[in-house]
Amino acid sequence: KHSAWKITQVLTTPDKESAFEKLSVPCLLIDPEKIGSPETIKNIKKAKPDVFLFYGWSWMIPEMLYKNYPSLILHPSPLPKYRGGSPIQNQIIAGEQTSAVTILQATADVDAGDIYTQSIISFEGSLNQIFNRIIKTGSKDTVLLLDGLAAKTLKPTPQDLSKGSYHKRRKLGDSEITLDDIR
Repeated sequence: KHSAWKITQVLTTPDKESAFEKLSVPCLLIDPEKIGSPETIKNIKKAKPDVFLFYGWSWMIPEMLYKNYPSLILHPSPLPKYRGGSPIQNQIIAGEQTSAVTILQATADVDAGDIYTQSIISFEGSLNQIFNRIIKTGSKDTVLLLDGLAAKTLKPTPQDLSKGSYHKRRKLGDSEITLDDIR
């Protein structure tokens, strides 16, 4: 709302299209497993993007995209800690009281790119409150980041992956609590 940046097209999965209806911008619907297909790449090039925001994206990003366009990922953890899947769940299970909203450059390795912004957030309250904090912080940081990229004043910081951790995506069965767990 408060930025000179304008969304001109959204690249999304069919199940998420309705989330973008309020924006009144065209959606390019793709199968995330086929984002690197020649047809999808052709459609992306035709759109002439300035930047990609892979927020809430759970699939690998093709090299052609992150090598040719700023391709940014929002990851809700204090990277390099909690790289990989289910970062919020894994932090809560570990007893973390605070986290971070990190925006980083996409690379071939999962959540391993250079960091552009990282803002600390609280894990207090309900899951909805935590998600709202992530959205508010991520939105504010994204505008600052895009402005910095346009002005060529922003320099990313490489991650020291030796000081981090990697976690696999949790599955539904990973959260099952049995009677043996509570006895």
